[in-house]
Amino acid sequence: MDELLERALEEIAGPALLLDGELRIVAASTGARALLGEIPPLARAPAILCGHSEHRPIAEALARG
Repeated sequence: MDELLERALEEIAGPALLLDGELRIVAASTGARALLGEIPPLARAPAILCGHSEHRPIAEALARG
């Protein structure tokens, strides 16, 4: 990912993920990577944030927009 974009995200929002319209992670700040670990390219945010949990409030909120 573009290092400049990641640094800008961190400066503006702290730990942050930038998602596309299909909820794929297109950029992650340094703080987000520190919290979540390595993020595969274009990983789906609900899978990274919720895993295979039975209760997925974050995924449901993302789906609602």
